[in-house]
Amino acid sequence: MSFRRNFVKTIFTVMMVMVLSGTSISAAGDDDTIYSIQPRYNNIGSAALTIGFDSNNVVYCCISVTPFNHGSGVSGIMKLFDSTGTCLAVWSVSDYERPIMAENTYQGVYGETYTCTFFGYAYSNNQTPPDELDMSVTDTCVDAD
Repeated sequence: MSFRRNFVKTIFTVMMVMVLSGTSISAAGDDDTIYSIQPRYNNIGSAALTIGFDSNNVVYCCISVTPFNHGSGVSGIMKLFDSTGTCLAVWSVSDYERPIMAENTYQGVYGETYTCTFFGYAYSNNQTPPDELDMSVTDTCVDAD
């Protein structure tokens, strides 16, 4: 009986290791979109930093935040860098009115790659500790579709 019991335990252990080792935090879908676990915030449901361009090569850096009911606002610093890492612009961001969103622009150059960063905090009106936001997005200025 001991051999059989040990054999069953061994098989069970191997199966558990195989199941758990297959668990991932991100996976590619059929459309090659990568899904990942999002940060868990105290005061906001989500935060997105985007960079875009128009037909005149204007660079648009935008942060948008979806607060929970007790979320009160966001403040921080947004920066724009070129492909060499040179800081081209620095903007102070402070928004305490819903929808929480801030957009800044910079006259860009066609073909240049830009990186927009944001570092700041999302606050609450109920003594919940602030959420730290540290985000970055990169794209190249090409013809707008």
